[in-house]
Amino acid sequence: MDSDRDKASAAVPLRTKNAAPVSSASEVDDKWKQKLEELQVALRASEAQQASLRQQLEEAQTRAETLNRSNDEAHLLVADLRHQLDSEQAVRTGAEAELANLRSAQSTNEAVTLVQQREIQALNQKLREQSSSIDRERQLLSEGREIRDLIAARNLHIVDVYDTDSHGKTSPAFGRVFYTEGKSLVFYAYDLSTQHPESNKYAFYVWGKRDGAPQMAKNLGALAKDDPAQKRWVLTITDPSVLAEIDSVFVTLEPSGRTGERPSGKRLLTAFLGTAANHP
Repeated sequence: MDSDRDKASAAVPLRTKNAAPVSSASEVDDKWKQKLEELQVALRASEAQQASLRQQLEEAQTRAETLNRSNDEAHLLVADLRHQLDSEQAVRTGAEAELANLRSAQSTNEAVTLVQQREIQALNQKLREQSSSIDRERQLLSEGREIRDLIAARNLHIVDVYDTDSHGKTSPAFGRVFYTEGKSLVFYAYDLSTQHPESNKYAFYVWGKRDGAPQMAKNLGALAKDDPAQKRWVLTITDPSVLAEIDSVFVTLEPSGRTGERPSGKRLLTAFLGTAANHP
């Protein structure tokens, strides 16, 4: 009995000892399974992460390629802009050089033009002087012929004219008339009064009339200054029809350009032309 009991007791521990390893193996399997699942989860997560990273890498590579292309395009654009800038700079440099040449040419032309203008002015002045000299020569020749004709006239009247006041005092002004019957009349006046300071507003006019009609005075024109140094004025009449209507002349001081049909100033230097010729 004891041996059976001992055998039984001995058998029990043996089952207990054999049961413990079986329980540990199950736990190990569970742990391995759990670990395996964890590793599988981690692996899947890693694979997902890798897939995400690969996608990000591809996207990054795509962006990098895009950026590289953009960078290349930017470089090309910058190079093109620099080329355009260099071209524009070259054009500007050429334009500035051309402008400088034009300004230099303009300055030269202006200088030449100024010299030419001065030469033209000098030539014009010389021409005016020559023309004036020719006019004077023509006038002298004409006057010379007139004087010769006047002196040689067969019916020449030479009349010296003076004015006297009521006391018999002779006025400083006097005149000399050269009258060729039916042909010409030359009236010289000397030392006429210059008491009017604004002489351009007044002028000495010569009037002609016929003795039978004293109120019908005819304006023959204004005396012109012939020689200021000698205080001499002159008027020449060469119209035979006018000379046929008068037999005396006289002078008055009138406003310039406003003479009426009749004289209004005081009569000066009256000369009668109706006498016989005194220098036949």
